[in-house]
Amino acid sequence: MLRKALLTIAAGAGVLAFGASSSKADEIFLGTPPTPAGCAAVVAGEQGAVCPNNLTFPGGTAGTLTATAFSGSPNGGAGTETFLTFKATPPNAQEESGLGQNATAPGTGCSDAPDCEIAGTASVAITASVALSALDVLIGSVQTGEAFNIWAGPALGSLVEVATGQTCATVLCQFILPTPETVVAVQNAGAGDVLLTAVSTPTASTPEPASLALLGSALAGFGLLARRRRKSL
Repeated sequence: MLRKALLTIAAGAGVLAFGASSSKADEIFLGTPPTPAGCAAVVAGEQGAVCPNNLTFPGGTAGTLTATAFSGSPNGGAGTETFLTFKATPPNAQEESGLGQNATAPGTGCSDAPDCEIAGTASVAITASVALSALDVLIGSVQTGEAFNIWAGPALGSLVEVATGQTCATVLCQFILPTPETVVAVQNAGAGDVLLTAVSTPTASTPEPASLALLGSALAGFGLLARRRRKSL
């Protein structure tokens, strides 16, 4: 009986170890309020608002997120800082929401009219106040024939291009970062236009309800074992 009780407890503990699940928090730029402060209203016939550069968003587990737009590459001054566009939902669906780049300041229309996205070789970078996880970046509005590049690194000015000419079979595309980074950027690869829709940040591993039940069973088993050992003494 003692041996059987030990085996039962060991099995329960083993399942518990595999039952814990890590999770992520997607920081999606949907807009609350719908248009961030400093952004001009959407121009008639266009899908997004024009915003100042270095726009900040509350990032939850990512702390504060700062968006910076460039006319070209986001690395080392190769692209000149410009302005941002912001597409929220509603009225846009999630895959058509996010951040784009604009050549002119708020109060003007989108230079990528009417889409208001990242066009040409422009890029949008996100700097987080805590490291982003190695989970994913969501790139929106990726149509057939459109491609993008991903840059990542510890700071603006020291980014490395980690993926070139990426395409997707779906409009909302997921890219897995190879390592956790503080800055990630999406650059349009020269055809069409795309959006930086979301970044992911890590959250603590949380035991699932079934795992908690197994933990209770294991503890009960230990209690029963201790009681039997006391009786045998």
